[in-house]
Amino acid sequence: ILEKSPLTPGDRYCGKTLLLIGGQPSYFEKGDEVIVRKHFPAAKIHIIKESGHNPHFDTREEFVTEVHRFLLPK
Repeated sequence: ILEKSPLTPGDRYCGKTLLLIGGQPSYFEKGDEVIVRKHFPAAKIHIIKESGHNPHFDTREEFVTEVHRFLLPK
């Protein structure tokens, strides 16, 4: 996922981060979470299985629901 990333090994953001990923096809492979956590240790990772590369278009309702949950937790 980050193999062509502009991030350097020392780049790190420790704040809350939401990573929404389309699951069709699987863009997030085994081992990618380890890479993401090096740069974004507090990331919430959510895979929308029914979505393709553009979850904000493909599965808009679930996308909006997840963003809402992230920004306005109970």
